[in-house]
Amino acid sequence: MKTLDTGATGFIDAHCVLRRLHDGHQVFGLDNFNSYYDPQLKHDRMRWVQEQEQAHPLPLSTVDLADTPAVEALFASDLAPATDFQPPIELDEELRCFAAWFLTND
Repeated sequence: MKTLDTGATGFIDAHCVLRRLHDGHQVFGLDNFNSYYDPQLKHDRMRWVQEQEQAHPLPLSTVDLADTPAVEALFASDLAPATDFQPPIELDEELRCFAAWFLTND
């Protein structure tokens, strides 16, 4: 399965990405590497993912989802064929609740 992971360099997402790569899925990562916390931590985390799963490289694009022209250009390129992406694995209930809280309390 192919999946698109936005915020791929975050702590939780990096572990989700690693698990999907380990399970043999094709993962394409997006992150804007903003300064919400140290961007170097995000770069180090992606290096860690690549070291852990060398057999399945992680294509990663630095794109901000708020930048509509950049997102459209990305999906128009050969890097991320949008028609092949599937929803990611199911999140457990606790993580879904956290995500819902975060989205409504930004």
